[in-house]
Amino acid sequence: MEPDKSINLKVFKVCFYLTLISNLTIYIAQPFDIMLLATLASRCFMLSNLVAFLFAVNHSINKYVPYKTEQIITIICMVCFSFLSFLLSSNLGLYNYVIRMFCYLALPFYLLYMDYLKPDRKMLYFTFLINFLTSIVFTLLSFSKYKYAGYESFIGTSGAWLTLGYDNPNQTAMYLVITIIILLCTMNYFKKLWIKVLNLLDIFYMCWLLLETSSRTCIGIAVIILALLLLKRKYDIPKTLIVGILLLPAFFMVFYPFLYEHGWIYFLEFRGKADYSSRSYIFQTVLSSVQKKFLFGDFSSYQLQNLHNGILSVYSSLGLAGLLLFYIYYLRAYIHILANKIKSRTAYISFLGLLAVFLHACTESAFLVGGSMFAGSLSVLIFLVKLDWNEVERQHGG
Repeated sequence: MEPDKSINLKVFKVCFYLTLISNLTIYIAQPFDIMLLATLASRCFMLSNLVAFLFAVNHSINKYVPYKTEQIITIICMVCFSFLSFLLSSNLGLYNYVIRMFCYLALPFYLLYMDYLKPDRKMLYFTFLINFLTSIVFTLLSFSKYKYAGYESFIGTSGAWLTLGYDNPNQTAMYLVITIIILLCTMNYFKKLWIKVLNLLDIFYMCWLLLETSSRTCIGIAVIILALLLLKRKYDIPKTLIVGILLLPAFFMVFYPFLYEHGWIYFLEFRGKADYSSRSYIFQTVLSSVQKKFLFGDFSSYQLQNLHNGILSVYSSLGLAGLLLFYIYYLRAYIHILANKIKSRTAYISFLGLLAVFLHACTESAFLVGGSMFAGSLSVLIFLVKLDWNEVERQHGG
């Protein structure tokens, strides 16, 4: 592959390294409530994303690449329409709007600029090292007083839900799922027996912690991914499946209240956690409240907050116009990944993880609208999905 000399690609590498380091920093700072450290890491996310995006814009001006230029234009349109939603809102400061939009655009930024990376073995091993350190952080927290933080009244009972000091069990569970996926990928790159054994033990313990969260969505995602890895030998994923999974949170938002009201899921229970929740009420209330502002949403009221459904969070804040751009961007990004072929086991596992984000978005919004930390956790999956395109193993003698 001919090196791209039209842009300093080291900038994108530096931004990626900063993302990994910032992510690990927040994983450590958040449970211990070290706000200064968490804030600095968060601002580092935003700055690196902005720099990467500006370099991507510069590249699109100097060298037209259809897919990249289209995605840049879509992001610019997302910003323009969101700003219109902001102008139509009241009692909302510009600073809060900018912060929320940086958070919202974090994942689109990563999906865009990962295309500019030229991976090598050093990047790959550094990525695996950061993920291993993340799993160590989770392990240490699981033996600390932060194990059930936020649910202290349940400690010592069968109703305890693991949080590890993060906001809620569902968020913790998705962190664990991503960590497990990357650990599975790590198995493909190290041949020494002791590393494989250590890695396998790490995977088993992360899976145990995942069960402790009692997060039905995330445990279901993990089971589906593991089942596909065991039963499926080819890496083909049809486009129709991608479209269906990306649209699933929208269907869930509509049908969950219907199923709930008719009592079909009211008495379901998993590990002591009843299916009764406020989600049905939230979905109906928010959809009703934005009915008159359906085109551009009600940004001042919802500000892309977690409404326990990714599509609902986007629609309530940015309206139908913002939701349409959201789907244009993500459908194009996911189909672009598929068009470049999923040839390796690593790329296949990672792409399943990226699809799982939209399964998770049926019940939570964090990974689609929650900010750079959440998107930063997914940046490794994007990196690993695209790793095979650059044939790193062949370039380095496999």
